[in-house]
Amino acid sequence: MSIAVLTCTPGTIRQGAIQREITSPRIAPCSLSDEDVLKRCAQHDEQAFSELFFRYNSSIFRFISRLTGSSPDTEDLVQKTFIEVWKSSERFNCKWKPKSWIFGIAANLTRHHFRSEKRRTSAIRTLASEPEARVRQPFQDLEREELIRILAQELQNIPFDLRVAYLLCDVEGERGVDTARALGIRPGTLWRRLHHARKALQERMQAYDPV
Repeated sequence: MSIAVLTCTPGTIRQGAIQREITSPRIAPCSLSDEDVLKRCAQHDEQAFSELFFRYNSSIFRFISRLTGSSPDTEDLVQKTFIEVWKSSERFNCKWKPKSWIFGIAANLTRHHFRSEKRRTSAIRTLASEPEARVRQPFQDLEREELIRILAQELQNIPFDLRVAYLLCDVEGERGVDTARALGIRPGTLWRRLHHARKALQERMQAYDPV
C-alpha cells in the first residue's frame, strides 16, 4: 500500500507556492534516515527532496511563525528555507543533526529577511494552533491558551537572537550543541542567549501572574 505525500520539488517551490495536493505515492525514501535523505538530495534526487519536505515543512512553518509573530511572509520563508536546504545539501556534514541544521537555515534566512526589509511584524497570533499530541482536560484549555497567547506576544519583545535560542532549545527541544553548530556560534554564546531569553521572558510573564 502506498502512502500519500505532499507533492513538492525544488521547481514547484520556485514557482512561488507549496502545493497542497496529496497526489504522489511515498516510496523508498520514507524508510531512510534524515542523513540518507540529505545525501540523496545532494545527488539531485527530487523524490528525496519531497520526502524531506514531508518530514519537516510543518515544524519549520511553526518555528518561523513563532519567530516572526505569524508574519504574512512566513510561507515565503518556508519556501526559501527548503530551496536553501536543496542548494546546500552537498555541504551537509553527517556529523551534524539534520533537524538542527535545517532549523539553523530557517533562523538565518528569517534574520536576513527582516534585516533587509528593515521591518518587524506586529501581527501576533496564538501558538495554540499547534496540533497537540497529548490530551488535556477541557477546563485547562482557556487558561493554557491565554498563557500561550501572552508568551507569543512577549516573544516578539525580546531580541531576535534570544528568540531563536529560546524557540530552538526550549520549544523545539533541540540540543544546545546541535543548535550552536547550526547557527554558527559557540555553545557558550548560545547558553548566554538562552539564559537572557529565559530571564527576560520570566520577568515579562510575572506581570501576568494573579495577585
